[in-house]
Amino acid sequence: MYMWITLKKIPVAFCFCLSLCGLMQCGGGSDGGSNDDDSGKETVEVSSNITVDTKWVSSNIYHVTGFIDINAELTIEPGTKVIFDTDAALGTGNLGSILAVGTSDKRIVFTSAKEGVSTPAVNDWDRLVVGGSVVSKLVYCDIRYALCVLLDGGNNITVDHCRITYCKTGIQAGESNNGFTLTNNQFWKNTVPVEIRAGNSIGSTNIFHNPDNPSEKNTNQFIKVYEYLTYVDIATNWGVTEVPFCLPGAEVEVTGTLTLASGVVIKGTTGSRITISGTGSIANRTNAFFTSYKDDTKGGDSNNDGNATSPAVGDWLGIYDGSAWVTSHGSWLLYSTN
Repeated sequence: MYMWITLKKIPVAFCFCLSLCGLMQCGGGSDGGSNDDDSGKETVEVSSNITVDTKWVSSNIYHVTGFIDINAELTIEPGTKVIFDTDAALGTGNLGSILAVGTSDKRIVFTSAKEGVSTPAVNDWDRLVVGGSVVSKLVYCDIRYALCVLLDGGNNITVDHCRITYCKTGIQAGESNNGFTLTNNQFWKNTVPVEIRAGNSIGSTNIFHNPDNPSEKNTNQFIKVYEYLTYVDIATNWGVTEVPFCLPGAEVEVTGTLTLASGVVIKGTTGSRITISGTGSIANRTNAFFTSYKDDTKGGDSNNDGNATSPAVGDWLGIYDGSAWVTSHGSWLLYSTN
């Protein structure tokens, strides 16, 4: 059984002229077209929690006005648009799920209510939270102008063929090394495209630029490894080579297996170290690069200072393997203290 949330309907032509925004501002990218022709649609205001299975349809625009908890199954049809007021958010509880599965020509859009009305900006609305113990999917979605998309505590989350743009943090991993799947996504015009926990996997099918305009990237063109939960205790794969992984100024402990793709760049900051403990291992490490966050020759200008700083020995601590520091400095291990 589905519940149709219809608290208040307002003709779109009267309230929102969302189709006025340009292609690049409204998604762009070559992974399917934009979905911003809202003529004839009505706006449905959503201001209460979702407690029964609910379906949102493409003939409406859903206007989220506060923090909405999803405690049932929310299905969103291909071609549907969801707009958010300032500080508004949509998030799953432990037993809630979002099934937002669009298609290449009927993408689902999550965006600021300002888009097409005034000037939208990064962090216009709060966040989309996807987690819990139930399967959730974001497929062929355009998500823009949010604080972040938070993947929190679930092992059943798929994010595939999404374009995440103009967000403060595109994807932010929650408080666990959860097994979400990120594939075929585009990240550009975000402050930080992706923030992971050390035990999160991310593969090479994700890109960090606008494929239709490769000069459009992210303000901080790296994957941030969050400073808490800095351990790898499960089989983990870091497969992205387009941008580096930037370590926090803390220890990252590897007790499981961290597998690196050839050409992966890992950058350490002041206080960063990698400790391999017990049965832990880093596979293919000599075909990757471990270097300083000031090293612009590997993975670009990660600290965004142009030529103002240069890397030097001692910029980060290094790799401690079992009972000793790795000292075979060379083409793959650079600028560490040890």
